[in-house]
Amino acid sequence: MICPYCQATILPTAKFCGQCGRRVRLDCPSCGSVNPPESKFCAECGIPLASPPPPKKPQPEASAETDKTGFVTQGERRHMTILFTDLTGYTRMMEKFDPEDVQALMTSIIRSSIQIIEAYNGHIERIIGDEMLVLFGLPVAHEDDPIRAIKAAREIHATIMALKPSTIPLNQPLTMHTGINTGLVVTARTTPINGNYNLSGEAVNIASRLSDMARPNEILVGPETYRQAFGFFEFDSKATIPIQGKSHPISVYAVRGEKNRPLTGLRKLNLSSALIGRQAELARLRQAMQTLENGQGSIISIVGEAGTGKSRLLYEFEREQAAKTINWITGYAFAHTQQVPYFPLAGIVRRWLSLDGSATAEAMSAGIAERVGSLLGPNAEEIPIIQGLIGQEVRETAGMSPEEWRKRLKSAMLNLLSAIARQRPTVFCMEDIHWGDAASFKLLKDIIFNFEHPALVICTTRPHASLFTSHEQASLTPMYTEIRLKELSRSETEGMMESMLATDLLPDDLCRLIRNRAEGNPFYLEEILNALVESSALIFENERWQMSRAFKESDIPSTIHGIIASRMDQLDAKDKRILQEAAVIGRAFLYDILKRISVHGDAVDAGLYKLERAGLIKPRALHPEMEFMFKHALIQEVGYGSLLRRERQRVHERIGRTIEHLYRDRLSEFEETLAIHFQKSIATDKATDYLIRSGTKALRRYALDESDQYFKTAKAMLEQQHLAKPETKKRLLDVVNQWAFVFYYRGLNRKLLELVEHQQSLLGDLDDPVREGFHHAWHGCARWHRHQFVDAHRSLAKAVELGKKTRHAYLTGYASTWISWPLTELGRFDEAIENSQRAETLYGDGRVQDAYIYFNALHGKGYAYWHKGDAPRTGKIGERLIKFGKRHANVRSLVSGHCCTGWKNLVVGDIDRAIASFNAALEISADPWYSQFPKLALCYGAISNGKSEEALPFLDQLIEFDEANGAEFVGDPARFFKGLTRILNGQVRDGLETMESLLAQWKATGCRLRYLTCGYVMAGVYARLLQAARQTTENMDASQIKRTSDQCLHWYRTCISEAREMGALAMEGLSLLGLGKTLSIMEQPDQAAKLLEESMECLSKTGATVHLEAARAFAQTL
Repeated sequence: MICPYCQATILPTAKFCGQCGRRVRLDCPSCGSVNPPESKFCAECGIPLASPPPPKKPQPEASAETDKTGFVTQGERRHMTILFTDLTGYTRMMEKFDPEDVQALMTSIIRSSIQIIEAYNGHIERIIGDEMLVLFGLPVAHEDDPIRAIKAAREIHATIMALKPSTIPLNQPLTMHTGINTGLVVTARTTPINGNYNLSGEAVNIASRLSDMARPNEILVGPETYRQAFGFFEFDSKATIPIQGKSHPISVYAVRGEKNRPLTGLRKLNLSSALIGRQAELARLRQAMQTLENGQGSIISIVGEAGTGKSRLLYEFEREQAAKTINWITGYAFAHTQQVPYFPLAGIVRRWLSLDGSATAEAMSAGIAERVGSLLGPNAEEIPIIQGLIGQEVRETAGMSPEEWRKRLKSAMLNLLSAIARQRPTVFCMEDIHWGDAASFKLLKDIIFNFEHPALVICTTRPHASLFTSHEQASLTPMYTEIRLKELSRSETEGMMESMLATDLLPDDLCRLIRNRAEGNPFYLEEILNALVESSALIFENERWQMSRAFKESDIPSTIHGIIASRMDQLDAKDKRILQEAAVIGRAFLYDILKRISVHGDAVDAGLYKLERAGLIKPRALHPEMEFMFKHALIQEVGYGSLLRRERQRVHERIGRTIEHLYRDRLSEFEETLAIHFQKSIATDKATDYLIRSGTKALRRYALDESDQYFKTAKAMLEQQHLAKPETKKRLLDVVNQWAFVFYYRGLNRKLLELVEHQQSLLGDLDDPVREGFHHAWHGCARWHRHQFVDAHRSLAKAVELGKKTRHAYLTGYASTWISWPLTELGRFDEAIENSQRAETLYGDGRVQDAYIYFNALHGKGYAYWHKGDAPRTGKIGERLIKFGKRHANVRSLVSGHCCTGWKNLVVGDIDRAIASFNAALEISADPWYSQFPKLALCYGAISNGKSEEALPFLDQLIEFDEANGAEFVGDPARFFKGLTRILNGQVRDGLETMESLLAQWKATGCRLRYLTCGYVMAGVYARLLQAARQTTENMDASQIKRTSDQCLHWYRTCISEAREMGALAMEGLSLLGLGKTLSIMEQPDQAAKLLEESMECLSKTGATVHLEAARAFAQTL
């Protein structure tokens, strides 16, 4: 034996190589048993074994030609129906009778059961003693697997009960007890070994429990099996059973019998809809019935893909005609009866005769003789032919050749159906003829072409299986009509949802989900909506429906899985794998990528052709790159979900690396796609890298929701890694520093502060001054918005210092532009302007390219100039911001520019123009946070214009925004102005308490600018109260007037002092004007005149022309 690692010769019995020391015995990957090196299969469990692989050669990480075989693993995720069945009393038999006799009996039972199971395309997974585990849906899924399972179980029960073993005397018939359940399972392999797929999953365990619970001759089914088979069988509800890991017990049902007439479109649903979007088609059926009543027959084919509502349309039409005296006879074809000759026609006869499964052979023969004889004569030659059609042993036809029997069958059915149609207007329905056998197809067409009496024939089918050729259709014109059912329109889809949920108020996210997943298919819509409600993903709360969580792969119902998986399983293994790989790429997929990542790359071209022919995919574009897409979103999702998670991870990683290799010169176009694929792989470093890039890109495009999701995912992935590593800490800090912008623009300041402070521990011993600086910068920014100006300045000053120390332009830029705002609030205008200028220069010199640093620096500078009282400079900054915003299509710059223009007009005293600017800012604002600034300014303008009622809605919005998000920067001033509106509405005491409380708070916390500007408003309030009191001659309270005048004088003098100290020239001038007016009211004209002169001097320096004119006009009245 040769060592596969070092090529040294070693003994066959050796476990390890004597030269390199490596293990050379084969370990079973399933059970762990050690096997000889030459073993192909594990001696313990039978799993295939691979020889120890030689060392892999190093390959480039992003190579598009990495060995693809390593990407194929065994196993699959599938929705299927599981059946467990046991012989009742098996243990007692073994104790009581000879084991050889019992074994012979079991052999007979198993042989009979196998024949039945195979007839329904079931797979016997294992037989242990008296127990059989049977799978329906593996290796090939069928749309009706739950129905097949129940039918097989019923036949097994009946067959075993009829057995009469000669060697074992029985006091009562043999009975089986069976459990059936439908759900998701995982197989250990895609092809069986010794007939075994090695299943696991909760659905298997539930089926086993149901079998254990079942009484003799009882068949118990789980909720999903019941729901899908509800239209075919009668059930009795049983006691629920608790399941470990589930919050609620599951429902259990016992099969009571088969329905005389199956309702093919009927499923057990909690929510159902009125017929939507099929009124035109229903009208055509009504017209056909009217034509029949007038003595003329017609043939109608209702054609549509699975789920488009063929059976529902027919059901509604039949229900409408129920009151009429007509014959309505229906035949069915089912997926499990495709190989049963003449099954649909036999069904027509059975339903016309009202025969159910409980009728004996004698009763059926007698019934046929009586009913057919009444129409065609007691000795009609058609009687034995009809008896033979429904499975009777008939002496008259025993020696007849097949050709002769078919000839007579055609004649017999033609005569019988014609006789039925002569009695009264008759409708013959053939449902789902695409499942019909070839013999039925031919016979049905022969009957239709030779039918002479008027009747209405309706067939439902899928597009691939029309009953007539185009030539035959032409020959039947004008008798023949085809009704093609299309997908529901958007409005019809929403109408169906409204009908099901009994509401006209649908959540937007639900509408998007249903449009994207159901794509107008009524069946898919019904199933998905019911699944969402049953899983509590869609809940009714506070008188409205709302989504409680996002849609998950597991929310796709088994019914939909069955339809799509049955089509996938018709493909060969290579083509199915190609479809699965395409599904991992996405709803749309590029040919070049699929070709390179597929494990069957050489077969991709032929595979895509087959997938297109099968109606699973369609071409989307040929230029500049060939692209395909899945015909329905759910085909892609079911194909994706059929792969095991670990296999998906491998394919996702391979897709990501292939995209990197193919499009290495234009990776920015694929960053979001790469983020998705690497996120779903195990390449977490690449995933976080592309998530950060995608989040940053979305941020630049104002896509805050998308950006938030990218950064949130990146942070969660990083936090799952080893946080002790410096590189992980750095990447996590980078995510937070970028993600913070999302919180900033949304105004989520409380969450922003929590986010930043939570990451403080990461700095620790990191010794990274740049990241530390950004941490301080965001900490200061959040505190500034929380109205904590002193703490904000402290943090931002650290950030500015670290930016200068490290010469990091971006850190310096952000910190400098933000620090100007709290500096202005602290009354340090010149320092604010200096910092804004520093940030502006960095952009102008090209050292930073982020436009935000530039326009926010200008915005902060305009804010400082406004409060300094410099109208011309504030106005010029507004013009620059608007010009920049228009040139670069930057909405935030435009909002800032309109705000600065409005502030300039506030300084001037032109309140109407100021309001117009603030309204312009509010109208174009794209961010929740940026819209708060013009709202607050509009409140000030409305109150200044004496229109406080116009301010109230904005004040309420600002306060609500603050309470929800922690935005005291706008919330506290709004509360102050809300107090003012209370005073204007007569609630003087409450209003004054609110305003004075906030002023005391601002003074205590060093918010000097707020204290000054709102103090001026407070002085104006007392001035108005004083004027009102002095004009009231009745019940005038001198002491009250004295207190009011003292407060008014106090606040004006305080504002003058504060404004002079800060250099707020406009506020000084307005306060001097207000004080002068107050002294005039108090009959002190000399002092008033002196103050007015000082006021006009200040106002003339600020460019406050309107205020200056008002001061001059008042001075002349003295």
